[in-house]
Amino acid sequence: TSDGNKFSYQIENSSYHRAPGLRLTEPVANPRVGVTHTLASIYAASSKSIGDRSTPLDIAISAPGDLVYRAGQWGKGYGKEGKKEINGKSAFLVGGEFRPYAGAEATGRYHMAITEGGELLEYIEVIKVAVGDGPNPQIVEVTSRWDVNLIINGKVDPSLFRVVSR
Repeated sequence: TSDGNKFSYQIENSSYHRAPGLRLTEPVANPRVGVTHTLASIYAASSKSIGDRSTPLDIAISAPGDLVYRAGQWGKGYGKEGKKEINGKSAFLVGGEFRPYAGAEATGRYHMAITEGGELLEYIEVIKVAVGDGPNPQIVEVTSRWDVNLIINGKVDPSLFRVVSR
């Protein structure tokens, strides 16, 4: 979270950190080292602690390198899949093959619903996942769906920006 002056985030839960889950607070502008964080760099610092990252959030505010990674997940075979009305808005459906990373084999499909003005209304991933150990894991299909209202240059509710310190 950030209020424009400070931002806070939890250390990721991994064995590399001595205090996983500890909440850190940093200044947005640090003149001592000549760095002023951008929204993308604040998100990059905090995103490692998010257990299940949100693709729409990555699309909205992640750093360029993260966007390249996401774009690499969208394999060949993408294209328009028709139109759909969502919450009273007409949207184009776009989708294609989904893969875990660029160059990997496709493990599923992704779908986005985008208005003519570029607003993202829906993002869906349908992927196949191997569950279990051994030579014959069970293959299950997992669907992740985000209903969003991502408006380019939209108005933001300032009450959402309160730095959490614990």
